[in-house]
Amino acid sequence: MNKIQRISCGFRILFQLGFILLPIFLLLSWIIGPQIQFGTSDWGMGFTAYPQNIQIGTPISLSTRLLGFLVSLLPTLVMMYLLYCLMKLFSCYEHGQIFTLNTIYYIRNIGLTLLANVIVESIYVVLINLVLTKSQTIYLNFSSSINLSVVVLALLIILNSWIMREGYQLHQEQQLTI
Repeated sequence: MNKIQRISCGFRILFQLGFILLPIFLLLSWIIGPQIQFGTSDWGMGFTAYPQNIQIGTPISLSTRLLGFLVSLLPTLVMMYLLYCLMKLFSCYEHGQIFTLNTIYYIRNIGLTLLANVIVESIYVVLINLVLTKSQTIYLNFSSSINLSVVVLALLIILNSWIMREGYQLHQEQQLTI
């Protein structure tokens, strides 16, 4: 159990760090962006304010950056809620609460948030395209905007939480049986 608690603490801290840094990087990318690069051209990581398939020919005005930031908050807030649920789940694990109603609740919410993220990302792509290109014509490519693997993963997580809840209820009923 100590190993689970130690690893859970590490993941909780990692998710807390992501929860704090995600909105900061989003804000910085809209202020100094469109892309923030860490490392060199050969290695490292980057954070882009908007999808890379949107081509912007001119510099972005301050009002467009502000509106783009506000639109970008939609998927960011969903991801922050996902990180919050992960922080709470691993906090439960850290405190030795493995098969409880709280952990089942957080696991289900993680699956639901992943589903919501797929929908929000699709809406975000349309809105950010409108903001940045000011084009009234939007070409939707559903094969790239809807991530089927995330949908399947989310449904499996939701199914897993339901199975865990049923198992928890069976265990509670057995505890009451003499």
